[in-house]
Amino acid sequence: MAEGGTMYENTKMWIRMGGRLIDAASNYLNEDEIGDAIEECINEGIVTRDELFISSKLNNPYHRPEHVRPMMEKSLLDLKLDYVDMYLMHWPTAFKYVPYDGTMRGFPLSYEPDCCTEVTGVQWDAEKFQANWPPPHLDTGVCVLTPPALFRTLVDPVVFSTSR
Repeated sequence: MAEGGTMYENTKMWIRMGGRLIDAASNYLNEDEIGDAIEECINEGIVTRDELFISSKLNNPYHRPEHVRPMMEKSLLDLKLDYVDMYLMHWPTAFKYVPYDGTMRGFPLSYEPDCCTEVTGVQWDAEKFQANWPPPHLDTGVCVLTPPALFRTLVDPVVFSTSR
């Protein structure tokens, strides 16, 4: 995990250098630093909110329908935003629910649901990981002929209604 303040400085530099896509996630435990940097750059007039494309992701312990909105609101609180442009499920694997304080920005140092055996049911073995690196599928090589693209999708039942 990076030292506190690292993402704050990196995000400010990214925006000042012209970066406009910010890919955040509550899982990274640094959305509060990113939010402080975004707010500072907007207040300094370097960028407007409309010029940024900001995504965040739903962390694994919060896949149940009743947990999605509160976790997104937590991300918005940490990022100091009214909305994100894209909100994704981080991984398709659900973990055991881990309580958090949705009224405070950031997370306590003790909050690391992805590193807890009792939450994920997985015991991390660093030696086994190193011994099996790289995984066989990486030796096959990857060739991308078409650059990836991101499209904004409008989903609106009124716009797409055939019974108007």
